[in-house]
Amino acid sequence: MLARRWEALVQETSQIRTRTKNLTLSIGAADSIQTYVLPAMYKELSKYSKQIEIRIRTQQSTELNQLLERGEIDIAFANLEQPMPNMLVKKFLAERMIVISRGKLPVANNTLTDHELDTSNQLFFEWNPSFRAWYDRWIGDRNYPPIRLDAASLIETFMDS
Repeated sequence: MLARRWEALVQETSQIRTRTKNLTLSIGAADSIQTYVLPAMYKELSKYSKQIEIRIRTQQSTELNQLLERGEIDIAFANLEQPMPNMLVKKFLAERMIVISRGKLPVANNTLTDHELDTSNQLFFEWNPSFRAWYDRWIGDRNYPPIRLDAASLIETFMDS
């Protein structure tokens, strides 16, 4: 880890002489946010790429907080709200959790209670600690599914199985 950071510093130092851009914006985000929320913002930011060097990193939420603390990124979009000293933390987006199914759900009025969920063919998506706590409380006693994911982009890949 230290060797990689040292190597990056050496490379940055050698590039200082050839840089023409004055500003650098380093953005870190969780995979699901990178994939489904930020592309429109990135497209808009790319219009300014001649004036601003844009760096994008995809990491887990806890790693993003560490990168912010070390000054390696300027802003982070994480799934986990974690208060940090000397950092401004604001909610960017909130959504309801929903059930996705290729088959028909046996529910009336599009309402499904926790205990009605058929967990025999589920995918477990490790969304954030709040979701994990909810899952452990309401569903976890029925065993974790054999397929666990940590990237939203993989959900569709496993939907048929």
